[in-house]
Amino acid sequence: MDLTHYFHLFRRWLWLLATCPILAGAVAAGVSVSLPKVYESNVEVLVRPAQPLAVDQGAAALTSDQIANTYAQLMLEPLLLDQVISELGLKTNYTQLS
Repeated sequence: MDLTHYFHLFRRWLWLLATCPILAGAVAAGVSVSLPKVYESNVEVLVRPAQPLAVDQGAAALTSDQIANTYAQLMLEPLLLDQVISELGLKTNYTQLS
């Protein structure tokens, strides 16, 4: 086999080499458009407990886990969620948002 044979073979199958990427791109675009929109967000919060007051020696200091759990519970309060809904103009209620 010489080089011209490979050239003719390449020219013979050139249509397939050009069509496959175009077809794959069209199928991927069609699937991407038909999928529902998904929005995702991640957040990390660093909670550092305040130093206990020197006046109140009998009270135990809160740990950062206890403070973070309190903040998480506060974020699910209906009054706060209603305020978020009204400020952002969302079409949902607080139970769905929570």
